[in-house]
Amino acid sequence: MKRTKTTAALAMAAGLTAAPPAFAIQPSGLDEIVVTARKKEESLQDVPVAITAVSGAELERRNMFDMVDLGNFIPNAKFEAGTTDVGGAANATFYIRGVGQLDYAPTTDPGVGLYVDGVFFGRVQGAVMELADIDRVEVLKGPQGTLFGKNTMGGAINVTTKRPDTEFGGFGALTVGEDERINFDGSINIPLSENFLSRFSISTRNQEGFVRLPYDGDRKVGDEGTIVARGTFLYTPSEATDVLLALDYTNIDADANIGIPVFNEPANLALLWNNLVGIPNMTPLSGAFETQDLRLSFATGSNAVNYKGGGVSLNIDHDFGATQIRSISAYRQFSSRNQRDNDSSPVDFGQLDYRDEQWQVSQEFNIFGNLFSENLRYTAGLYFFHEEAASLWTVDLAPGLYQALEMLPAPLIPALPTSTCPPMGPMDICAGGAGNPVNFGFDIAGVLNPRVDASSYAAFAELELDITDRLTFVAGGRLTYDKKDYAYSQTALFTGFPTVPETTIETDWTDISPRFTLSYRASDSVLFYGTVSSGYKAGGFNARPANPTVAQRPFDPEKIWAYEIGSKADLADGRLRLNTAAFFYDYSDMQLQANDVVGAQTVQVIDNVGSAEIWGIEADATVLVTEQFRLYGSVGYLNAEYKETQQAITGITLDTQLPKTPEWSTTASAEYILPTRIGEFLARIDYSWVDESFADVRNTPSLRQRAHSLLNARLGWTSESGQFGLAIYGKNLTDEAFVANGFDVSAATGLVIAIPNEPREIGAQMTVRF
Repeated sequence: MKRTKTTAALAMAAGLTAAPPAFAIQPSGLDEIVVTARKKEESLQDVPVAITAVSGAELERRNMFDMVDLGNFIPNAKFEAGTTDVGGAANATFYIRGVGQLDYAPTTDPGVGLYVDGVFFGRVQGAVMELADIDRVEVLKGPQGTLFGKNTMGGAINVTTKRPDTEFGGFGALTVGEDERINFDGSINIPLSENFLSRFSISTRNQEGFVRLPYDGDRKVGDEGTIVARGTFLYTPSEATDVLLALDYTNIDADANIGIPVFNEPANLALLWNNLVGIPNMTPLSGAFETQDLRLSFATGSNAVNYKGGGVSLNIDHDFGATQIRSISAYRQFSSRNQRDNDSSPVDFGQLDYRDEQWQVSQEFNIFGNLFSENLRYTAGLYFFHEEAASLWTVDLAPGLYQALEMLPAPLIPALPTSTCPPMGPMDICAGGAGNPVNFGFDIAGVLNPRVDASSYAAFAELELDITDRLTFVAGGRLTYDKKDYAYSQTALFTGFPTVPETTIETDWTDISPRFTLSYRASDSVLFYGTVSSGYKAGGFNARPANPTVAQRPFDPEKIWAYEIGSKADLADGRLRLNTAAFFYDYSDMQLQANDVVGAQTVQVIDNVGSAEIWGIEADATVLVTEQFRLYGSVGYLNAEYKETQQAITGITLDTQLPKTPEWSTTASAEYILPTRIGEFLARIDYSWVDESFADVRNTPSLRQRAHSLLNARLGWTSESGQFGLAIYGKNLTDEAFVANGFDVSAATGLVIAIPNEPREIGAQMTVRF
């Protein structure tokens, strides 16, 4: 995966620097973890939802610098950078329990919702976010439609940043590491008055790339260059009211995630281009430029990412005593440009230049309280979301092919497998010869312009009834109305011929997603629960239709019915925490990428062409062996099988593995803290192992992510006062190399683009607090 990920949390990489030396370990046992999974602050062990929650201090101690790092250590979850097509180093692919979305196009919604301080991110561009100045991250597994709503059929990632506090202070951290890593993180907390507080933070990330380009001056590609800034203002006009204004801005100017090509010849387009353009010019596309070294590429074209984005949110909370209300208003926008040498070779066969922009507004109202008595509690709300997204994608593919066909003396190239050329009859369609209209179909290079205006309205409510002191029933639901306006046009790059004239469609969908939970508290420290819930993701449109017929064909929403049982237990006087879950999903109307034949043309589409059943188990345990020594371990198992597919369209069978669904995933960690008269020393090691999986729906062999392990470690020291900190860290210490992501376009081009993971990194950090 690319170095251009927004890895801003690297400055937090020294685990001893973000908190005073106590590390929140309580003599009475493991510390309580507070989450907001149900829109209100509760103990993790009291919430009947499968959650992985990581505090800001633990993010540092576990070397979790960004969302990708976080996903490496969560059972049954895969958080990766780079998505379908040009991908983009700052673009995220989130999968939880086999549910997510591969494409980042504006016409397709994510299957896992990302929320930052209660604000939903409508697009995955920029979602490989840094984790600097973070209070906590909660990963909620399973459909979260009742309370979180939009596009959370697979789960929700809930990020909470640090709020201002009443004490003046701050810190500065300098991180240096391999490949010329130089990062700076700084944060300052300024109380402006007794009831008006502020906090400002800035992070910069700079690092050289790790993939060598021998055909481009032997330079390295994958450079990282990121600046992230945040400002937060907290106004408390009374003890009952909080007004929080937050602003953030991210600028990325770096290299894209490099692709390593795999050539599957012959392919129609690549073979034809070679015969008419490549071989005559002595620059044929071939397997000679394929490499088995994931950190070596023969690319010579542009590989760059430029991203600018940010937003502002206003969160107002008021406590009336028996009732609390909340308003969350937000505006966000971004613009990005991703360029890729799509053949990753010195041959000029494919160069992509993708420009995307989006703005969104959202408004949410929540109300919480007791209904009639303390035994009956409610949460209700209204939600509105609107976005306008537009893309301008330049696909310079097979350049010179149209000109070469125009130069042929006659129609000599079959456009259909059944054609005889030169044509012998009206059914023989052949390309070649000056002025032949069939040649336009081979002017493959083009400018694609998908645009979407989307609005979503929702009303939701949840009731929580204590049937007895130990038995609680929860019932909730969400009514959602989604409306989308879609526009698309496509123009041939060389001739200017409109291959897809301006097309517009307006479509809407309505959904009701219920949730029912029964929980039983066997004791003060043991909770059992069972849940039946439904998840929904809106329909959409094809972002790369290449054909007027396909452009006018929307796809329908996805739907999941989920059944889950679980337990949460604090045992051994609070020194052992053991949480488990087992689940079953009935997943229908899956939105899958597919190849379809429309007329004589093979086109790539997204359509509802599958259904699946997914079941699995999860368990995680934390053990406080002594007051200074703790152990952590987790395991996840996934059994995901297609129950229905349209094989002729998708190219998948019932035996094909669902993408991003490793069967087994495990983690193990050990942490030791040694207090001394000169400060506290910390030693931590984190290990994860993930079974094999595939990056695409067709299980392309060269996009197989082999089973692999990751080993991280940290040694650190914090002074007795907490003012100074030093640490060294290591990520991927065994230097594992594997395919982290990728996509298959071999049906037309003969190419499969495999994106490698990052190599080993060893670094050090110095922190000063004031």
